[in-house]
Amino acid sequence: MKFKTSFLLSVHLMAFASFQSLTLTHKLPMFFSLFVVGMISVSFIFNLKNRKFEFPKGVVNLIILGSFLFFLLDWTLWSKSLLIASAYFLNLLLLIKLFTLNRSRDFIQLFLVSFLQILAASALSFQVSFAFFLLFYLMVATWGMILYQMKAEIEERNRLYGVLEGSPFPDTFESEEVITLPFFLTTLGVGIFSFIFTILIFFIIPRAGAGFLKKGEGGEIRTSGFSEKVDFGSMGPVKLDPTVVMRVFLSVPPPKMYIRGTSFNVYDGVSWKNTLHRQRAFPAGEEIPDPLLKRKAKSKQKQPAPLAQEYIVEPMDTQVLFAPGRAVRLESPFRSFYMDEMGNLALQYKPGVKINYKVSSLIPELSPEDQGMTLPELPDQRGNQTYADYSFTDKERVVRLAERATESSHTLYEKARAIEGFLKGNYAYSLSVAPSKDHAPMEDFLFYQKKGYCEHFA
Repeated sequence: MKFKTSFLLSVHLMAFASFQSLTLTHKLPMFFSLFVVGMISVSFIFNLKNRKFEFPKGVVNLIILGSFLFFLLDWTLWSKSLLIASAYFLNLLLLIKLFTLNRSRDFIQLFLVSFLQILAASALSFQVSFAFFLLFYLMVATWGMILYQMKAEIEERNRLYGVLEGSPFPDTFESEEVITLPFFLTTLGVGIFSFIFTILIFFIIPRAGAGFLKKGEGGEIRTSGFSEKVDFGSMGPVKLDPTVVMRVFLSVPPPKMYIRGTSFNVYDGVSWKNTLHRQRAFPAGEEIPDPLLKRKAKSKQKQPAPLAQEYIVEPMDTQVLFAPGRAVRLESPFRSFYMDEMGNLALQYKPGVKINYKVSSLIPELSPEDQGMTLPELPDQRGNQTYADYSFTDKERVVRLAERATESSHTLYEKARAIEGFLKGNYAYSLSVAPSKDHAPMEDFLFYQKKGYCEHFA
């Protein structure tokens, strides 16, 4: 492959990889994504055919200024999210640089913009597929930067050649053919090594809690007793720690209340997970709609007065915002927050500092109709998954135990209370529970150890 074709292909593939990693976040509209992909393709064709766009410097600066104004408006008025507004701004800068690749520093700026896009995607993306685009980006970026250095050396050689021979400069790197199989394998190896090193850093540093990597005073609290994942297969004994992680002030304390961090809807035998994780952004200080309204008719029951709370949360390794019941309003120093289809609240990124916010919540109260239900009405869910879509190792044994615990109950509410009483009367609360190697987690709790902590009982 000719040098020029290889170099231009590498920088455009790098731009495509960095942009595609942002599309995985599902924060960019489809029409905008198609527009950017189309412009990257057009830029590659035009640059390959030496069709340069000679924009006056003032026009280019005006376009960049307009993009920056769009970024400010998006951040303050539309998305109200710094990361999302930055994603749009970086994409506009990317297109501007692709169509103005005239000088060496233009390529350097393109490398920088694509790298910033990868950083933004890493903060916004929760998809495993991001790793594949990261690997692809590392390979083509390595390819592009090596070729850029070779381009600079070839241009310097041609300049000296033209001076010494007294002839015009030969066309820069037009006829050089350097992309051979050894070169390709070398850049592939460098990219894979960079990816593996990145993965090692990602998994080692955030989880290191001793030695030189131990966080000092004032760092994030990583052992708060709260986790966004519930994986019974990897759980061990729980250690008590008197560290204060949160302070909550209530307007009128109810007789009993659970503060929710995150909730799940599917148990697969080992872990609880949330399949209704699609999020929507909401501005702070405005009313929050009920995420269940699209799946059930609005209840005619008179709603109780909202419960006002104020939270002071120490730096924790989580993006979750805590609130009981259904949050109807959130006031915080953050411009916006996110809510998924389960009603879980979260920030866009981990704050890393102590935060203070206020929440108004509706605490659910069971109506006589609710208490009299005999058949479950589960919300419609993508993939037709239920709250316990799980094949038990010994299903009949679990069924017989459930029937024995609820033999004198008729309604769903009575059965739920009967199971609660059965667990309290026959199982012990203990923090010293080791995962079993011989039995599935639920069967191990119900039939063998018969002791556990909050996750087991839930």
